Amino acid sequence: MATLGNYYYDGTSFALATGLFTNSSLTTVAPDGWYSQGGIYRKMTTGVLGATNTCTSCITSCGSTPVSQTIFAKNLLTVDVGASVGAVIVEFTVGLGNNARATWTHNGITASEYSSPNTPLGGYLQGLIGDESCCGVDNASGSSGVSYTGAEQSFSAGTWIPNGNISSWGPYLDQTLGGVDLETTGIGWGTTIMVVPKTSAVLNTIDFVIDSPNAGTFTWSMKVLCPASLPSFQGTLASQVDCPTACLIITTPDLFYHAPVSGTPALPAVNDWVFSDDSGATAIADGYYSVFFGGVFSCMETANGVIINITPC
Repeated sequence: MATLGNYYYDGTSFALATGLFTNSSLTTVAPDGWYSQGGIYRKMTTGVLGATNTCTSCITSCGSTPVSQTIFAKNLLTVDVGASVGAVIVEFTVGLGNNARATWTHNGITASEYSSPNTPLGGYLQGLIGDESCCGVDNASGSSGVSYTGAEQSFSAGTWIPNGNISSWGPYLDQTLGGVDLETTGIGWGTTIMVVPKTSAVLNTIDFVIDSPNAGTFTWSMKVLCPASLPSFQGTLASQVDCPTACLIITTPDLFYHAPVSGTPALPAVNDWVFSDDSGATAIADGYYSVFFGGVFSCMETANGVIINITPC
């Protein structure tokens, strides 16, 4: 039977590490043997980690039934996204009257960013999202320095299982500092969209941490789609100073790629994520762009990698 332990690795992730150690200064090499983390297992021989292998029987697969939670806990979820490359679309929905934060880690990158389809309040969000009237957290002060403590649960073989750890999360920073994005209308943010760029065929899992300051009959739900190339549309990738300047450009030398949030494939709309590559690795910088779709040239304005305005030229 496997045993849990605390180990330290010398890379940006367990999959990319060359060795394991029992101390944070990386001076004491861990014993040889088999080790696993996040659905990946590797054998260490004479202090060197071997090839990565994936334990697919214990973790959920991309494209499967949405995972949800209703209890107060720090939730750990590892998803097998296979060997394909592309953009992994994550659909994250927070229940009305609840708050939750989803954070993904993959290939040494960690983020907690979403885009909501609900206009006019939607678009780019980050950190804890949900209802400002819930849970003692607000936009002005976040959780006011308050942290939360509870059990950790891991999703394994289709169910949540306490892993024996007691963990803390928070405090949540205020909205200005990017810790929360809470709304006051009571209609919620809807099904928000996260984009995880998967550019490696070797790194085939994504780790998620979902935490919340509350529990309810429906706290949150998440569905992770399998990697796929994002749809594209034409335009000019050079940013302009304003829309009138962007509309002077009537050539289409470049391709933009978007993750539909309010739009549809090849017909982008306000709230869609937009990138310069089909895996969603490089978001478009803030600015004004000449774009062409639907048979007309338009000015597209972006902020935080999300479309905030489209004006026909």
